[in-house]
Amino acid sequence: MKISNRKTRKAILVFMMVPAMFGLFPEGKLLAGPSFSNGVIQQERTVTGKVTSAEDGLPLAGVAVIIKGTTTGVSTDLNGNYTISVPSTAQALLFSFLGMETFEASLQQGPVINVIMQPAVTEVEGVVVTALNITRQKKALGYSVGEITSESIERTKENNVINTLAGKVPGLVVQPNASGPAGTTRVLLRGYNQLSGNNDPLYVIDGIPFDNMKFGESGMYGGIDQGDIMSTINPADIESITVLKGPNAASLYGSRANNGVIVITTKSGKARKGIGVTASTSYTADTPLLFPDLQNVYGQGSNGTLDVGLDGIPYTSVNMPYSWGPEMKGQDVLDWTGTVQSFDPQPDNMKDFYRTGHTSSSTIALVGGNETINARLSGTYDNIAGIQPTNDITRYVINMRTNAKLSDKLSIDSKATFVKQGVTGRMQMADMQGNPGYALTLMPRNIRTVDAMNYMTATFTENLWTSDTYKGNPYWTINKEATDETMDRFTALVAVKYDFTDWLSLQVRASQDEFARTYLYYRAKGTRVYPAGNLTNVKYFNEEFNSDFLLTANNNITNKITSSVSFGGNFYDSKYSHIYQSGAGFKMLDFYQISNMSSPSTSAYESQKRTLSLYGMAQLAYNNYLYLDITARNDWSSTLPAANNSYFYPSLTGSFVFTDAFKDVINHSILSFGKVRASWAQVGGDPGVYQTNIYYSFYSDTYNGLPVGSISSTTLPNYDIKPYITSSIEIGTDLRFFNDRLSLDLTYYNKNTKNQILTASIPRSTGYFNKVINAGEVANKGVELLLTGSPVKLASGFAWDISLNFAKNYNEVVELVEGIPTLLLGQDRNIQIYAKPGSQYGDLYVAKYLRDDKGNRIINTDGLPIADGGTSNYQLIGNFNPDWTGGIANTFSYKGFSFYSLIDVRKGGEFYSVGTRYMVIYGTTTETLEGRKEWYAGNGGYVADGVKGELVDGVWVSTGVKNDIAVNPQTYWGTGGVGNIGEEFIQDGTFVKMRELSLSYDIPKRLLSSTPIANVAISMIGRNLFFIYRASKHYDPESSYNSGNYGAGVENHAQPTTKSLGFSIKITL
Repeated sequence: MKISNRKTRKAILVFMMVPAMFGLFPEGKLLAGPSFSNGVIQQERTVTGKVTSAEDGLPLAGVAVIIKGTTTGVSTDLNGNYTISVPSTAQALLFSFLGMETFEASLQQGPVINVIMQPAVTEVEGVVVTALNITRQKKALGYSVGEITSESIERTKENNVINTLAGKVPGLVVQPNASGPAGTTRVLLRGYNQLSGNNDPLYVIDGIPFDNMKFGESGMYGGIDQGDIMSTINPADIESITVLKGPNAASLYGSRANNGVIVITTKSGKARKGIGVTASTSYTADTPLLFPDLQNVYGQGSNGTLDVGLDGIPYTSVNMPYSWGPEMKGQDVLDWTGTVQSFDPQPDNMKDFYRTGHTSSSTIALVGGNETINARLSGTYDNIAGIQPTNDITRYVINMRTNAKLSDKLSIDSKATFVKQGVTGRMQMADMQGNPGYALTLMPRNIRTVDAMNYMTATFTENLWTSDTYKGNPYWTINKEATDETMDRFTALVAVKYDFTDWLSLQVRASQDEFARTYLYYRAKGTRVYPAGNLTNVKYFNEEFNSDFLLTANNNITNKITSSVSFGGNFYDSKYSHIYQSGAGFKMLDFYQISNMSSPSTSAYESQKRTLSLYGMAQLAYNNYLYLDITARNDWSSTLPAANNSYFYPSLTGSFVFTDAFKDVINHSILSFGKVRASWAQVGGDPGVYQTNIYYSFYSDTYNGLPVGSISSTTLPNYDIKPYITSSIEIGTDLRFFNDRLSLDLTYYNKNTKNQILTASIPRSTGYFNKVINAGEVANKGVELLLTGSPVKLASGFAWDISLNFAKNYNEVVELVEGIPTLLLGQDRNIQIYAKPGSQYGDLYVAKYLRDDKGNRIINTDGLPIADGGTSNYQLIGNFNPDWTGGIANTFSYKGFSFYSLIDVRKGGEFYSVGTRYMVIYGTTTETLEGRKEWYAGNGGYVADGVKGELVDGVWVSTGVKNDIAVNPQTYWGTGGVGNIGEEFIQDGTFVKMRELSLSYDIPKRLLSSTPIANVAISMIGRNLFFIYRASKHYDPESSYNSGNYGAGVENHAQPTTKSLGFSIKITL
């Protein structure tokens, strides 16, 4: 019988997980009974006493009390009491307990000896997890890293762990799409490296890298954000996150780490007495953070009027779905429902649509083990309801991790995780007919919620107040247009380490990460934009197999010089496939299966990528203050031509701890620690799969009985494509002052990516539209600062800790393809986003106002602003990259109380608001109120800010006279006025947001002493609660609809982002 490689790998991984079954059952070799003896003790006497903790004064149960020089001993009871018989020759007792300093008590004290045990304090230099999951001393690193603890990750219970990093790490930009829970997030480390490729960092969990696959996002004409893999990671299982910001830190991960690496380390078991249980639950209520500023004065109609019927009653027309009608004063109007109702404002018709969502998460974790084997088993259930009705998520996560020391030389680390997730009702985005944010913001201001909820006509079609084919009723959307998806994900890891000697070791790891996902999307029969209805059903399959080895030799060359040399290799195999089914025209109502479609079709796709790598590194240290690291890696990629599929890249880093070198000179009470560091690195990169191949497609027809087909791709492959290269230098310093009360981490970096892999247009006479080429260069340089301090630490227990981070990145497109002056990154209504040599990546181009030398808009004789060169003359107006980013975190603690706040700051970075453009055209926002009353009364109107212009030789020039021409506001805001001048809708992305708040309380241990509970923590938590400052109007400046390379520059009818407020409880046994 033939067994597939995939099944063989899985069987091996599962077999290697067997030690996990025993990890929760400590051997209990010490103190198995109340007492034990070694031989016969003569002339005994009895000693009694009580053992308590110096931390809280509570009794310690299970303390080993041993007669010094023997193996005879007892253990304390639940109240910390002990009784022991000792021989007359005994001199002392030894008291030992896990996590406490061993205490020796002289028997000369008498028959009663009470002991207060102190917590164990180990002077260990700060360590951090780096590339290949190697733990290094922080002072030895020649580059900057960011660190996030489990406490910071779990504090405010964000369901997507990546979103918890926002505002905490300098140089890291985190921006979730405005697509509800389980959506995708834009993550950038030190700017954009790729002109047209992927700019996402690599994610590594417990040493195993994986791609954060995104399943689908919206474009300018709409779409659905289907989420990504990172949204399935359970925050409760994470011990720490390390951010490796650039090639200097991440070079050992190879081409997949060109954009930096986010290293996630999960929790594991630990040696302890008995089985520890931790149970936690959290609940947050999620509500819209803000709505557009909608006006509530004028209703449906045009030019301040409504048509009047033969019966003398005004009526609204489905052919005029704008809010440019008369003032709403409660007058009788025949509306779109066919009934006469009062013409009243509906200030809450958008608010009424959204519900209060919630995020509920419950986790239970069991931890146990001894010095030989330990394990952690956890289970989590998440129940999430988005603010859009029917947008619901359920997620189950089971995680098991075991560490076992099988002998003095052999150890094993194994882990398995299973995730089952279901999502319904994902948000439709941009100006897609089914986007409620599109419909609700343009809905006439008199439309009643109760009327809109009657979303179906008697003939089972969508009921609407407009005849526009591309508008929708949001209540039809949530009931008759839907998504339904499920995902099962399984990951397994086994790492085996063998210590040949005390200086030579070998580690071998293997992992399997696979998921199966089913996605269904349908529009019911009767939908306005698709009357017959349509359906899409996709089944995704993905497997990633990683295996690596690392041979490490540590050696003390002299008593001052130490070295560590490693050699390793990695094999990566990724397989992806999907089966895509679609159809149009339902045969019967409300049966959403492909078999119910009149014209179904099916297609399939498969891809595979393999990478083989070898790497080495050498680390030298002199006297523990001078460090030098050298690394080298070579990758062989299956996506490159055979002649070019091998590429090599090195790195060199160094650090100098001058406070240790000159410790006799430096006053350490002022400068506690000082280090300078520098690094240089290169990392290569390869193209996506099958960019060196020509595809041939067969038709269903034949000719003379022979198959007929054609070349299906319009892109000419490049058989000589080469890898791109990113080179980076970094210098910095780490300083700590006043006995570590104040710390400064300052970094400067400069990196560029050359020989990029682009698609360039070629003459169609070649038979193709485009060709894959090597060209283009992008540079990023910037400064990062992290300042932390403890301004207040009082003997009473009150403490104040503060952390401030700042990052400024400057990006430049150095060059593109010869003969191609610009690269279009993306476009939307009246805006284009470009990369141009000599400019920043992400420049925004729109039609601009014609202005005079003083910056005044020139107004024509009709009272309307003029587009400079016309509305099709797009000019540079700004850039979507922020000028700088930062964050301020404060923690105030007093005894069991702790208050934490995080303020997230972004300065600059423009975006174009498509939603604002449409809203002013439709007359639904507050800025459209100015001048209406006067215009409709015939005594004024809207007066545009600017100066009057006049035509001189066919050119508009300024007269210098302030404009006073009143115009119809509907004309001013319409497409004949400013509606097609993009400058009007460019907004400043600057904001100061209260990102996180929490108030927690740890119940005193003395109150729990008579219970099996060790600790209880109760917290009030909040996230994205409010803006302290916001430069933009109507929308959250983080309201992107696409996490790709240009999505940061455009807002398109975003649904509201959310604020969360709730509580969490954590109990430890």
